Amino acid sequence: MSSIVRKRETGEKGNRGEFGSVTRGEATVAVGTAADGVTPPPGPDFEQRYAAKRQEAIRAFQRYEMLSVEVNEMAIDSMSRTAADQAPADAVAIGIAAEYDELERPEDTLRGIRWVRSDGSIDELDDATETLLGDAWSDVDRSVIPWHQHAGLIERGDSGLPVEELAREDVEFVIPIRCRDHGMTEPSSWQ
Repeated sequence: MSSIVRKRETGEKGNRGEFGSVTRGEATVAVGTAADGVTPPPGPDFEQRYAAKRQEAIRAFQRYEMLSVEVNEMAIDSMSRTAADQAPADAVAIGIAAEYDELERPEDTLRGIRWVRSDGSIDELDDATETLLGDAWSDVDRSVIPWHQHAGLIERGDSGLPVEELAREDVEFVIPIRCRDHGMTEPSSWQ
């Protein structure tokens, strides 16, 4: 028959000290003076830091928007230059059409690129040209388009082109093809 070893009491001979004791003293805690029992953090108070960071974020976002507009306009200029060499002879503009996806913001759906003729008719691009123009258009930050005018990006209603066909094809904006007879004013930077 096996014997069961009795657990020894704390302090009893044979107890290996699994249950030791810790001597505790008085703790010293530095507490600053505060109104209503709240101690402010060291340095500028929270509201001042919050206001400073908010202003910093606003300035950074404004700078980002300005740079985005500049990059967008350069990409639009590049598209017009490419189209001047690649577009069919009767095309006068590049149409930017919406390709709807319910999960995206409306401006993010502006992915379709089409040729626009002076009568408002729309034609598809060949694969090579679509790749060239699509690469430049993918550099455009479309989220800033609703908030800023962009040189060279013209709303369909302001283009002077027949809007019925443009609307039917969901063409929201057009980019005039430089030096073509489109009737739109080209940006001065294109001259």
